[in-house]
Amino acid sequence: MSKAIGIDLGTTYTCVAYMKADNTIEVVKNKREETITPSVVTFENQLTFVGEDAVDRRGKDPKNTIFQVKRFMGRLAADPEIQSRSYPFEIVGSKKGDARIRVTPIGSDGVSKVLCPEQISSAILRYAKAIAERAMGHEVTEAVITVPANFTNTQRQATVDAGEIAGLTVKRIINEPTAAALAYGFGRTVLVYDLGGGTFDVSIVTIDGTDAVVKATQGLTFLGGEDFDRRIFEEAVAQLRKKVTRETFEDLCQDQFEQTIECVKDAIAQSGCATSSIDHVILVGGSSRIPRIRKMLQDIFGNSKLKFDVPADHAVARGAAILAASLTMKNGASEVGRVGGGAVRLADVTPFSLGTDITHDRARVIIPRNTPYPTSVKCGFTNGDDHMDNILFQILEGEKALASENNLLGEVTLECQPRLINENRIMATYSIDENGILHVHVKDEETGKEVQTTVKTSMLTIAERNQMVKDAKKRAATEAVELEKFNVRTLF
Repeated sequence: MSKAIGIDLGTTYTCVAYMKADNTIEVVKNKREETITPSVVTFENQLTFVGEDAVDRRGKDPKNTIFQVKRFMGRLAADPEIQSRSYPFEIVGSKKGDARIRVTPIGSDGVSKVLCPEQISSAILRYAKAIAERAMGHEVTEAVITVPANFTNTQRQATVDAGEIAGLTVKRIINEPTAAALAYGFGRTVLVYDLGGGTFDVSIVTIDGTDAVVKATQGLTFLGGEDFDRRIFEEAVAQLRKKVTRETFEDLCQDQFEQTIECVKDAIAQSGCATSSIDHVILVGGSSRIPRIRKMLQDIFGNSKLKFDVPADHAVARGAAILAASLTMKNGASEVGRVGGGAVRLADVTPFSLGTDITHDRARVIIPRNTPYPTSVKCGFTNGDDHMDNILFQILEGEKALASENNLLGEVTLECQPRLINENRIMATYSIDENGILHVHVKDEETGKEVQTTVKTSMLTIAERNQMVKDAKKRAATEAVELEKFNVRTLF
């Protein structure tokens, strides 16, 4: 049995799975005997409620019941995607501007606290860890956690931070559609259409024996079933209706459905594959069950290519569990974590281009989007002005032509010999390791001076993260006592 678990940390639901000793995948049931748990958290006095227990409290305590927290991970409070939506709980910005949530738990005498999305997500992950430990019969300390393919470096790091706060060593972050492809294990080229509650992803993956190679990925981080629900609600209110027909619903959301199809077409074009070369289309996520969406995909690929073999709600967690088992293999455990008879070797791709700024606010791409990693790319530069004694390199993520419109991941400054314009010879090397972490090395070819950095774009400082880990452990101990009292009280 694998000691590591796979977790699909979804916007609306979370699912956890692990590989058993017989190499089969087990999807874990929660205390209500359900295989998926609502990604909802309620803070009440000394207790934290997760899943259905939190959903049950949403009506009476909406300001302290947090949902869709995944949409706040690694984002600024001023992000237009956050500002354009209304929530019953209070969203505030930290001193650095990242999105946080203020709660005033019942029984706290009006004392409020500001929590970061990583802390709230960690409560969900801690719950996933607990139900897995109950099912497996031993402590769980390692996990593979899935993220949308279109998550930025900052959002991926936020997910790692959440796992660490929950007491987990995050062995790998894997893209959700890539995980789903592993769950199916076809020895062919597959397109994964993953439409969940809050995000949409599409990836084209070739699985050949033990090798899983991602050809291209596309996605929308703010489009999913929750957005369809919003359209239905707005229509019902506007028309004073109690019911909305399926046809009306599908017409209301047609433009959003078409956005996902455009992503599908873009991914195919970027992969270099012909539509006819796609052997299977794997439908993942609860919203992929919508009939009109299936019809739109059938119009492109034909009915026979659409596959539903693995439950849409379980595929991502099952794939994460396969990778988790593979990553924790020991010498001699040759059968664990295998796809097609061997240990999984995964080659994913970068969701965004990576580069730097050059003169006149222009962005220069060093590693284009959809580049398979691990990889390393070198690029030569020179001084843009006379007599510069140092050169600042901004590390950028994004597709915009203007450097200032891309996501700034970090900066490095290289000391150099003052020379006339275009006389310095500078070499920058961007390397991405198997975990998708970017390493940047910049060297003056003449003097040998060099600087290097590993880009870790956490919204949290090391001190903050360490304190949150301590607080989570302390809260868990307090909750164990308080929950016992609570359970006794609810008997009468």
